[in-house]
Amino acid sequence: MTGVSGPSRIDVMLGEIGIPSRVVESTSCGGGCIADVRRLRLADGRTVIVKISTRAEAAPGHLESRAHEEAAGLTAIAATRTLPVPEVMGVGTSPEAVMLVLEDLGDSIRPSQADWIDFGNRLADLHASSDEERFGFDHDNHLGNTSQENSPASDASSWPRFLSERRLGPMRRRLDETGLLDSIDRELFARLDEDLAGILPRGIRPALLHGDLWSGNVHATPDRGIMVIDPAVSHGDPLFELGLMRLFGGFPSVCESAYFDRLVEVEGPDVLDASEVRIGLGRLHHLMNHWLLFGPGYGHAARQVASDLLSTIARDGGF
Repeated sequence: MTGVSGPSRIDVMLGEIGIPSRVVESTSCGGGCIADVRRLRLADGRTVIVKISTRAEAAPGHLESRAHEEAAGLTAIAATRTLPVPEVMGVGTSPEAVMLVLEDLGDSIRPSQADWIDFGNRLADLHASSDEERFGFDHDNHLGNTSQENSPASDASSWPRFLSERRLGPMRRRLDETGLLDSIDRELFARLDEDLAGILPRGIRPALLHGDLWSGNVHATPDRGIMVIDPAVSHGDPLFELGLMRLFGGFPSVCESAYFDRLVEVEGPDVLDASEVRIGLGRLHHLMNHWLLFGPGYGHAARQVASDLLSTIARDGGF
């Protein structure tokens, strides 16, 4: 196990968060690129999910560990009483490791059409739940292995400024620093950055976003609907969330239709102004992150999305 010498260390960390029962069985749940994820069966009959990672010094702006960031994100979503999430049972630490302990949701089932409609409604409710006036979050966190900056932009209430200064801009700089951009790429992304304020409608308000919502981060249950896991929360444009949902698929059309209907019901029709451009910017952000994490294979798709967005601007003008 990553950073852990044996079960006794896990028992100690469980005891630290108020779970004194001894571990009698430990089973790998797969994954493992960021943490060692395991299902533990305890002597008292309970099972829990733990995510164990090597303890490292936290970067400025971040919480103590990635486990603490994930716990904070799940807690923020849970507080809205919209999308269900696993209970955060605690975070245990040792000198070498940190361990997030979560409710065991069991194996994911195949969701029904009704489940997906309910999920779309609840996602819209999540996005409509916040009264936050600033974009970002109260600490930085991670999108996959990429540090995600959440401090306010130079205009804290401007989505174009936050998008430029805390999302697309940092992604572009990181790609450039790793040698993945050429001069044509730099010009393309710079042109898009310059046009953000003109192409986005005024008055986009901050919504609490899951932040890493792809099909692998939803978990269907028999009695609690479709739950979400592994967030990278921040406050942003609600339609930014749909960029990743569409990128890799897995969310049926009834889910998106229910989402739009519910969002309009709660927020009014203007909430969908320039919807395809706003979703496209979310798609671009995640493609740039995959390009950074996994290499040039995602570069062509990112360039194409950026070019399509600029073509839309040229054709339709701005706000």
